Amino acid sequence: PVSFAEALVTAVLDHTVIAGIMASFAKGHCLCIGPGLSGVNPKHIGKLEIYRPGINCDHIEVIVTLKHSGKKRCLSNKSKQRLIIIEEAVSGPVQNVC
Repeated sequence: PVSFAEALVTAVLDHTVIAGIMASFAKGHCLCIGPGLSGVNPKHIGKLEIYRPGINCDHIEVIVTLKHSGKKRCLSNKSKQRLIIIEEAVSGPVQNVC
């Protein structure tokens, strides 16, 4: 049987484009404000963006764009799903988009 983590990573990578691991430079602050989501069903993720820490934000930010609504949502810094996505992005194949 496939573990939850493996299924999640496979679903996310199959249905999204990781927008590169890049510094956030949005108006001098983190892009994600507030608590963020604990998780999102991978089937609902249309795009996945990972922003590394930079001069404007001291932590990695993971932002998902929902398929049907096009709305962007941040994953909570405490989210297990966020940690799995980051680990896969660091260790697995990543497609960079400029």
